[in-house]
Amino acid sequence: MRNDDIERVIDILKEQIPLSMKAHVKKIYIYGSCARGDFTEDSDIDVAILTDCDRIEAKKYDESLMNIVTDIAMKTDTIVEYVCIPENEFYQKKSWYAYFRNIESEGRVIYG
Repeated sequence: MRNDDIERVIDILKEQIPLSMKAHVKKIYIYGSCARGDFTEDSDIDVAILTDCDRIEAKKYDESLMNIVTDIAMKTDTIVEYVCIPENEFYQKKSWYAYFRNIESEGRVIYG
């Protein structure tokens, strides 16, 4: 995967995710190898979506989010793995939960 391929996918994500989740998206991070810059041809793109809704309400958007990442995979041969996290939970737990701390410390904000 090339850097311009990643940027193309990021442009799609930052446009499509907020549209599909209405006004519930507060922030979108990419994290992992794509954010660090040590990605390879086989790397996926890891995405964390911070929302103003709880996990149950966020589940309502799974189908539309899955459609977005499936469309990206079919058009670009890039796998996107995403997770929706309630914003308040993220900020409450990031000081002790390594996964959230990692998203914030190595992640790159692409929206919000």
